[in-house]
Amino acid sequence: MAAVAMTTGFTPTDGVPTSVNGVIAENEPANDHDVGSDISEEDSVVDADGAEEESSGEDSFWNEDDESGDEAPHPTGLHGLLASLLGHSSPTHSLSRALSNARAHTLNHSLSHSFSQTSSSSATPQPGHYAICDTLRQCATGYSPEVFDAFRAVDRARFLPEECRAHAYVDAPIRRGVAHHSAPSIYATALDSLELKPGNSFLNIGSGSGYFSALVAQLIGRNAVHVGVEIYSELVELARERCAELGLDSIKFVNGNAFDLALDGTMRFDRIYIGAGAGNDARFLFKLLKPGGIIVGPFEMGNHGNQMLRQVTRSRGECGFSISNVLAVTFRNLERPKPGPPFVLAGPVWGVDRCSLFKPSFLSVAALLRWSCMCPGTLAYKLPWDIWQEYILPLLPYDAFEHELPSLCVQCDGAPVSFACDRCKTPLYCGKRCKKAHALAHSECCSAAA
Repeated sequence: MAAVAMTTGFTPTDGVPTSVNGVIAENEPANDHDVGSDISEEDSVVDADGAEEESSGEDSFWNEDDESGDEAPHPTGLHGLLASLLGHSSPTHSLSRALSNARAHTLNHSLSHSFSQTSSSSATPQPGHYAICDTLRQCATGYSPEVFDAFRAVDRARFLPEECRAHAYVDAPIRRGVAHHSAPSIYATALDSLELKPGNSFLNIGSGSGYFSALVAQLIGRNAVHVGVEIYSELVELARERCAELGLDSIKFVNGNAFDLALDGTMRFDRIYIGAGAGNDARFLFKLLKPGGIIVGPFEMGNHGNQMLRQVTRSRGECGFSISNVLAVTFRNLERPKPGPPFVLAGPVWGVDRCSLFKPSFLSVAALLRWSCMCPGTLAYKLPWDIWQEYILPLLPYDAFEHELPSLCVQCDGAPVSFACDRCKTPLYCGKRCKKAHALAHSECCSAAA
């Protein structure tokens, strides 16, 4: 991940620290300012959330890749299950072909309900839109080309009030009322730090007008699970409207406060972005990351209120995090909630949401069950397909059959974990020497010390 500090023709204001301070407000001229600072790339592996995790529903029979070319399929993988359902003692190549046919049959006939997608709006972006995109490309070297392609695909002005659109193509923050847009260069840094891939599930905390979510959608695709949480209802409606105009109505925008999120029942995400300043009490959001997931946001450093845009990566074994400091910034803090009921962010439900949102492993199992229901003598045949379709599959998480990786030490390049933190009891270290070397770094984000 390449992190880059950028300025785009602005002169730093005297006495202003190296952070994002300039804001264009309604009826106010743009202030000259420095939109970035030198980046300290600290790829230190330091911490874990420390709290005992609830089961995420991902433990299953899924152990190996479901296809292996000309070699014999793995007996405990999908082919093994297929063999058991069909009453065979061992998997065969004919069963492999049957699985492929069943999967194709399932997708072609849309076993779950699908939602039609709105076609993209034909409105042409203003010339200034392409100018700011070209400026970002020239000033920011090291970012992936997909980041710049995302900016060219989404016109910032569409997500701003009419009276603020004159400033849409200036690389500076814009604020009007409760709406707040970060500078495009900050969004570019965040996009690159998230390391987004097609199909990644994404959670946007403080989704605002939906502009950043629209950018992210260009990188993860329209068939990814994509959720935005925003405390202001008027911004939620604006985000829904603007994204729908771009054919992105598959993005789910929820009116609520992140501090009211109930961890039990809320799905995990591959990527999370926090669009407001996050203190130590926001560390619970780390628990919403999948193993290998990345969260990016402006986190407080120390007790002085300074903020650093950080990239936090959860280890594949769920037992630790690696933290990289990206850019010194200044964001408005997350708002603490008024007393209210908790809410959950549930994943896609089979038979309700379109099947393209489900993981390939889930679709493979559904195809297997559908085909097996037509084969007398199999276990699946004992229940009608309607029962599987309406009462069993909807109870399973959309990623229920994803393969879980074993716990590995993130400090020592993948060695098996065998020692835990003395305070939070989270398994973190592969040995005594590893624990002695990295315990101090872990203490910064140890949940027991928070």
